[in-house]
Amino acid sequence: MEQISHILSSLPGVRLIDAEHHSFRCPRHFHLEYHLGLLVHGRQRYLHQGEKCQADARCWSPGSS
Repeated sequence: MEQISHILSSLPGVRLIDAEHHSFRCPRHFHLEYHLGLLVHGRQRYLHQGEKCQADARCWSPGSS
């Protein structure tokens, strides 16, 4: 089951999201802000500049896909 929870942060400008995805796919896109991702279980598979990758943790910078 896919679940997403938004959590209030005491830090201004910081948004916290707790999500559980089993077969999530998103269309090609880019980010306008910094995003930090940490996987507690499993791995994230993604395509970056045509290369197949896997990650336990990721940091997306503005303009990256």
